Amino acid sequence: MICIYDNVFDEETRISIRDFDYGPARPQKWYNYGDSPLHEKILDVVRQQFDISNTIGYEMWCNTRAVGWHYDHDEVKSKETNFFVYPPCAIVYYAEVHSLVGGEFKTNSGVTIEPITNRLVCFSGDIYHGVMPYIGVRKAISMNPWDHKIVNNV
Repeated sequence: MICIYDNVFDEETRISIRDFDYGPARPQKWYNYGDSPLHEKILDVVRQQFDISNTIGYEMWCNTRAVGWHYDHDEVKSKETNFFVYPPCAIVYYAEVHSLVGGEFKTNSGVTIEPITNRLVCFSGDIYHGVMPYIGVRKAISMNPWDHKIVNNV
């Protein structure tokens, strides 16, 4: 399942999300549920379509570059079990997009989503996806809610 929401937040909220200090994109930073009410507004939107009621926290990072094809997953648990352990959903919020050529979000099933400022995309955690190369500005906030703490990205 993939859900797209446009014009999700008012301008003040969008700018606050855009200007937040996310630190480096790797490793992703862990937030306990309740740490960032601003970003949990994103989870409130996602909750409309995905059951994230057992969420205790989330990984969050900012992507400002193309990202190759991948699955979002718990890397440590996946190595321990030899199976991918996926979040219930993955989230991309486009906090700012302009002068962009390329940079589409794509899935291996052929879905292509154009980055647009104030667009929120949420999708099943087991979808293989990537960000195509681009020039211009594409500030995307990514989140993965979890029912257990992710230890590999602390």
